[in-house]
Amino acid sequence: MFREHPVRILKYSYKNIWLLIVPVFRIIRTFGLDTDRLCTWLKGAWIDIASIGGILFFGLLQWHFSVIEICGKSITFRNGLFIRTVTSVCTDNLCSASFEEPFFLRPFGTIRVSLSTNSGSFGKPDLKFVVSRKNAEIIRNAADPRLGIRTPHKSGVASILMLSAFFSSSYSGAIFTAFFMFKGGSAARGIAEDSIEKIKAGSAELSDRLAAGIPSLFITVGLISLGMWAVSFLANLLKYAGFSVHQDGDFHVVQHGLFSKRQAVFFRKGIYFSDLRQSLIMKLFGLYTEEIGCPGFGNSHRHMPVAQPMCRINPSVPENEIIFIKPDSRSLFQYTWQPVLIQLILVIFYLAGKKFYPNYSQPAEMLLLTVGIPSVWLIICRITALKTGFVRLYQDKITVSCIKGFGFHTLTSDRKGLVKLTVRQNVFQRNSGKCSLRIHLFGAKSAKYTIKGLSYVETKKIFDIPR
Repeated sequence: MFREHPVRILKYSYKNIWLLIVPVFRIIRTFGLDTDRLCTWLKGAWIDIASIGGILFFGLLQWHFSVIEICGKSITFRNGLFIRTVTSVCTDNLCSASFEEPFFLRPFGTIRVSLSTNSGSFGKPDLKFVVSRKNAEIIRNAADPRLGIRTPHKSGVASILMLSAFFSSSYSGAIFTAFFMFKGGSAARGIAEDSIEKIKAGSAELSDRLAAGIPSLFITVGLISLGMWAVSFLANLLKYAGFSVHQDGDFHVVQHGLFSKRQAVFFRKGIYFSDLRQSLIMKLFGLYTEEIGCPGFGNSHRHMPVAQPMCRINPSVPENEIIFIKPDSRSLFQYTWQPVLIQLILVIFYLAGKKFYPNYSQPAEMLLLTVGIPSVWLIICRITALKTGFVRLYQDKITVSCIKGFGFHTLTSDRKGLVKLTVRQNVFQRNSGKCSLRIHLFGAKSAKYTIKGLSYVETKKIFDIPR
């Protein structure tokens, strides 16, 4: 039996921060301070000290009554001051365990431990506490004594660089769009005002100044976009530096991190599906990033569930294949109509603006470039997905290769990871005998993937196979 690290007192104290309403209320009352009021406030300073002391005292009590017990194959966490809670987890039912050492906790010699099973919420651990390194080793041995005896395989620097480069800046697109809309609106307003002045004054000087200002806008947008990608790239590089993995018959141990070190253990029995992720460039070179769907592993927004940062896998036809379906090449329109429509609207908008509103041709050209280039890229990705997508059913597993957004996914799941299969047909698909198959996987978020253009007759056979 042992307790969490004393640094946890601060976390428990934080929960009682509402007690600070007393000193805050006193400060508000004496906001217009003069000398007399200041002396009055200082005389009552013991109230503020008592409030802060009460916060720390309640935190100390909560820490004192939070106890971790390891007995046989169970790990029990008892906590609560007024309402006692006892949570017990059997180590045989663990799906994953995480041992994280954030850089701000390293001076205290503490480790943040999370233990997850397949019960309850997929995204939240069943047990979570902060302990010393010594006690973390005790918990690690309780989870599986073999975890301390391993020879990890370290990934190369090139694979970490590629992982950080290909999967960086997922949020910069929104910032870039917002920035573009703001600056684009300002530029359009400026063009309108300058055009009116030009008509009045008949001068070409303002037009020259505007022409000189447009390139600077392009440069600013480019620098903002590049800067956001660079920040995200550096963060991922520090997060996944020193990536190593140890594979055993029953579990995998993944370690990474430069400043904040993290060790994640996921047990094979807890894996619901594997996901081989690719971008278009990675697909051209036959590279994959392998991710795992397992409770507690990579469910945080701070980490991806990466089991292999960058690898080459030669796909092979499994034995006992029951069904193999590929999208019909005649379904090209179904795959590409959305980005093609966007591109067509942009071109019409640009040509119409250039002909009828020549003063607005430059912002229209900027819109065509910033939105048109991603839509062309998406068309290429969709065509590639049409040629490479498939659904394969063998034994008690299903493999689906499809596209989601700009990313390619090859998902393999067995029955326990497959939540739902949905076959959808619109009016046009019904006439051509085609359909879309959507698979829902057991995951922390809504893990659903769709593959289009499949034969309806062949897809229905999946549901006719006895389970």
